[in-house]
Amino acid sequence: AGAVGVLLAIGMVANQMVTEASIEQSSERANRSQRVADSSLSAHIDLRKIQLAARDVRLARTPAEVDKTVADLQRYKASEAKELESALAAAQGQDTRERLQKIKSLTEGFTAAVEDLAKAQITLLGQIDTRSAVSEEWTKSLDTQLNSPALKKLDNRLDIERLLFLADARVNALRAAAWKLGATGDPSLIAQITRTENSLKDVFNKLRGEADDRDLLVVVSSLSSIVKRFLAANEEAVKTERLKNDIILNRTVKPA
Repeated sequence: AGAVGVLLAIGMVANQMVTEASIEQSSERANRSQRVADSSLSAHIDLRKIQLAARDVRLARTPAEVDKTVADLQRYKASEAKELESALAAAQGQDTRERLQKIKSLTEGFTAAVEDLAKAQITLLGQIDTRSAVSEEWTKSLDTQLNSPALKKLDNRLDIERLLFLADARVNALRAAAWKLGATGDPSLIAQITRTENSLKDVFNKLRGEADDRDLLVVVSSLSSIVKRFLAANEEAVKTERLKNDIILNRTVKPA
C-alpha cells in the first residue's frame, strides 16, 4: 500500500508538471500570437498614414508641402518596418511568416511608389509654374495686339480679331483641360488636349494666311512663338501627369 501511494504521488507530480508545461507552452503561443496581431495592427495603421501621405503629395501645391509630407512619410515607413520585423520575430508558423513577408514586400513597394510620386509632383509643380508664366505672357501680348493702332487700320481687321479670339479660346481650353487632368486623372482628357493643340496650330496657320501686312506678320510670329512655348510646357506637364496616374493606379492602389 505504501509503495502504491508513493507511485500515485509520483504520478500526480508528473502529471502536474506535464500539465504546467503544456499550459506554459499554450500561454507562450498565445502571447506570441498576440504580439504578431498587435504588431500587424500597428503596421496597418502606419500603412494608412502612408496612404494619407500619398494623397497629400498628390494634392500638394508647393514643393515645400511635398517635402514636409515626404519627411512624415519616412517616419511612418520606419515605424511600419519596425512593427513588421517585430511580428516576424514573434511568428513561428510557416504560413504566418510567409504572409508577413508578403505584406512587408508589398508595403516596401507601396512606399517606394509614394516616394516616386513625390518626385513627380515636384517636377510637375515646376512645369506648371513655367506653363503659367507663359500663359500670362500670352494674355498680355494678346491684349496688346488687340488694342494696337496697327490692327485697327487693317481692312481684314475683323477676320484677324476673330482668329485671335479663337486662338485665345483654344489656349483657355488647354488650361482648363490640363487643370481637369490634374484634378481627376481622367485619361480621356489626353486625346482632348491633343485635339485642342492641333486646332490651335490650325488657327495660327490661318492667321499667317490673313497677315498681308508685314508688321502684322511679325506680330503673328511673336504670338506663335509664345504659343509654341506654352504647348511645349503643357506637353511636359501632361507627360508628368500621366506618370503620376500610372504610379497611383499600378503601384499604390493595387498593392494597397
